[in-house]
Amino acid sequence: MSDSLDRLLRWDEWLAMRGHWLVCRVCPPVKKLMDSIARAARQTSPSPSNERMSADAKERIKRALPEKQHPT
Repeated sequence: MSDSLDRLLRWDEWLAMRGHWLVCRVCPPVKKLMDSIARAARQTSPSPSNERMSADAKERIKRALPEKQHPT
């Protein structure tokens, strides 16, 4: 069920999951909840853009990173 949030399931995986749902009372509501959580996570605003940082802030971050993290 968790994999179905990250990728399209193969037809045999999808069929096995759907078959299980026919007899399981717990999984369908759990899947609905997982879908809601995933949808909410996708709707959150992204972190502030690098373009909004001042040049001073960018320079401080650059100095704080290990040397191999940024080319000179």
